[in-house]
Amino acid sequence: MYPETSRQIAESIQKELDKLEKGNEKGDDKKGTGKNKGVLLVVDRSVDLLAPLLHEFTYEAMAMDLAEEQIETDNKMRRKYNYSVDLANGQTEPRSMELGNNGSGGEDAVWREYRYQHISDAQGRLLKEVEKFAQSNKAIADFQSGGEGKANLTMVRDVVGAMPQFKAQMAIYGAHVNLMQRCMRRFNGDKLADLAIIEQNLVMGTTPENQKYVDGGLDIGQYLSSSNPKMNKLRLLLIFLLTNPRLTQTDRVKLLERASLSGDARSAVDGLDSIVPVSVANELREKIVAGCKKSKLTLSNVISTSKLWGSDSKKRGDSKAKDDDEVEETPYEVSRYVTALKYITEAVLSGHIDSSILKKAGAPSHRRAGGMF
Repeated sequence: MYPETSRQIAESIQKELDKLEKGNEKGDDKKGTGKNKGVLLVVDRSVDLLAPLLHEFTYEAMAMDLAEEQIETDNKMRRKYNYSVDLANGQTEPRSMELGNNGSGGEDAVWREYRYQHISDAQGRLLKEVEKFAQSNKAIADFQSGGEGKANLTMVRDVVGAMPQFKAQMAIYGAHVNLMQRCMRRFNGDKLADLAIIEQNLVMGTTPENQKYVDGGLDIGQYLSSSNPKMNKLRLLLIFLLTNPRLTQTDRVKLLERASLSGDARSAVDGLDSIVPVSVANELREKIVAGCKKSKLTLSNVISTSKLWGSDSKKRGDSKAKDDDEVEETPYEVSRYVTALKYITEAVLSGHIDSSILKKAGAPSHRRAGGMF
């Protein structure tokens, strides 16, 4: 939105990258001298004001949003999930797991695999993975339960030797199952499915059936008047105001009063236009999305969205959709909105980014890294 600020940041980063590249060329470090080039996107939040307010239902997004009280983040951005389990003796045992770490300094493959998947897909696939893992280690499970019958020394040796790895992996599975269950309890308790439909209807302007959304005012009024969590009310109110920029200050105050919001919530509403005029930001997003959609993507350019979300996902009913690819990108009624940054990233990956939307930060084509703003 403020190209001069973005340009200055991008140019500063480019200068530092140039210094780093020059230093590497003088030394022995020749990494990154291949044909592949890194691209750093420098964008202003105004390109997409709605994304931070919408509820997102990928595993990581739900964990950060709905289990925030149980997740600690240190100054190195390492996240630890604290939880408790019920033991067979009736007692409760506190446990913790660093998200992304398998406990032995290695990468947590479960977190890597499922963090960006829709929670519905992630749950089903994780349970199948746990079942498969247990079946592949049936000897250990039988030995622990005493169901194998008479055991010989060779079997005991093999089972005992494999137990530490088995227990460690089952502990990781258990922690992720616990975290997913916590997210879903909050999801159901806060009735987020109903809220998300309203959010998506507002930002898309249509219902899941691709009909024009005309009940926005009624739905907003009912939700704000309810006993729902105040933070959810505020997020929905901000979305409503961003999608209806012509509302007067008097209208805004009435909505705040209906939702019983004050203090910081009122400041958030009053500050909407202090960052960037909402109407201007909306026009910018529309321009970016329209420009990026012109670039046709191929499977060799980007990872298929169907692979990310899962081909076995329940697709939303949209018989009037003009583009099958768009239906594939949005298989869930509560996840129809596509962020501007996703369009930008795909356009960059396809190599057909509109220069009027993103400009290169003064880097010659032979450089292996560059910033765009």
